[in-house]
Amino acid sequence: MNMTLGNAIDNYRRHLQARNRAESTIQNSIQPLRFLYRAVGDIQIRHLRPQHIDRMFQDKTWSVSTRNLYIGYLRRFTAHARRQGWMPRDEDPMDGWEIDRVPRKEYLRVPVERFGELMDATDHPRDRIVIALGLFTFCRSSEVSTIRVRDLDFGRNEVEVFRWKTSQPDTMPMSSELKAELLRWFAYYEHRMGETLHSNWLVAPALGPVVLSNSPVNGRFEKVTDEQRIKPEDKMGHPYAPVQRALAALGYDTHQTGGHTLRRSGARAWFDTLRADGYDGALKRVASMLGHADTRVTERYLGLGIERMQRNEMLAGKPMFPSMATQHTLVRLVGE
Repeated sequence: MNMTLGNAIDNYRRHLQARNRAESTIQNSIQPLRFLYRAVGDIQIRHLRPQHIDRMFQDKTWSVSTRNLYIGYLRRFTAHARRQGWMPRDEDPMDGWEIDRVPRKEYLRVPVERFGELMDATDHPRDRIVIALGLFTFCRSSEVSTIRVRDLDFGRNEVEVFRWKTSQPDTMPMSSELKAELLRWFAYYEHRMGETLHSNWLVAPALGPVVLSNSPVNGRFEKVTDEQRIKPEDKMGHPYAPVQRALAALGYDTHQTGGHTLRRSGARAWFDTLRADGYDGALKRVASMLGHADTRVTERYLGLGIERMQRNEMLAGKPMFPSMATQHTLVRLVGE
């Protein structure tokens, strides 16, 4: 079948869309194919060879992890192309391309014992609710920054969240800890605004500069208040910044930290809580809160090896073969 590389890429995009892949996943999958197209042109895909892949990677300064991602995406693309008959089934231009192993990063997870300290370390009540939403809903910073007053239902204890990755709404539970924090923040929010909160106002909005007097005193504009002005309809410019400031106040290294630090910390703490209560479906529950379709992703996100954990719990200080232990006891008793 005659199929140019450009047409194959367009077809592959439609294939991913038909399988309901998230738009971000589709963009990530197509990105390396664009690089390939720029490197080799609109050739017939059946003529694609390993040397064409070499040309794409030549003189690039991509990190090892980025290179590995692109190799994985290219492999999936060529596998699809061979299944469709666009290229010979027994010839894969990705042959010989291996993924380099890189040490897995250890990401910061704040222990549940310090959640209260973390919220107390914030500079402004708005920052406190940003951290509370991250810890108790496991939402991304981009999701927290778009929650509006109308998205909260205190009667049903629910929070409506628009999932950035899937572009779908999700109704999240409002825990008692989060509810208390929201009510505390709303009381302050209304006091500062001088009116009842509007339904379209953002729950965690942007903060403006400190309010100054209308006229100068002795040539200077005096501060009316030390509090920053709340801008209820404006989104935060850098939603990760309040998180980093609070983490720094607690003495944590803030390199590569932000909203995902809260997400990871809350998710791991809840997993440990469910596991301590003997709930064997803890991983599935946490995956549901995180919006993960694959629990293997959740396992990596939580920074644990489920199989190793289950192995240790089953065997530590316990007999591996109970029947053998019984026989050994009987033999010892008879010998006595």
